[in-house]
Amino acid sequence: MQNIKKRPIQFVLFFYLICFLFRVFEYFIIRTDQSIIGEAFIHKLIGIGFLAAVIRYLGYRWRDVGFRANNALKGVCYGLLFGVAVFAVAYCAEMIINYSAGNMPSLQFYLTSYTVEGNRVIQGGVILILICVLGNIINVIMEEGVFRGLFIRLAEQKYSFLKACIIAL
Repeated sequence: MQNIKKRPIQFVLFFYLICFLFRVFEYFIIRTDQSIIGEAFIHKLIGIGFLAAVIRYLGYRWRDVGFRANNALKGVCYGLLFGVAVFAVAYCAEMIINYSAGNMPSLQFYLTSYTVEGNRVIQGGVILILICVLGNIINVIMEEGVFRGLFIRLAEQKYSFLKACIIAL
């Protein structure tokens, strides 16, 4: 454990390499990005599990890497409100531009999925939108917990906050 804290850059690279290998395996072997789900999420779940194991091994708690239960619901609500507001402004601007160009725009809900072979559209209803939202939540937990949580926390053991942020990039 002390070795990890003394050599944070090597551990950050090791952790990233493990996650990257799972990502490559999922994209090129399992191919969940081309499934009905349209999301590559298995490597993110594995990353969350790996993060949990490292947090436990190092004697940290989830709040030590940025996850706090207090006000979590409030933060989620603010994030959703911000997202809805930004999308509303963007869609209104797009509709105004289309109207001014003489087009009759319509609002449709559908998902796109980027696969190794390019974008594809998945038409769908509420279930696919919920899958998309869940996939994004999994993504946020893994990436924020690892890059802005664990990596910065470890790097700060040896470097300044600014250097730790650069290392976490």
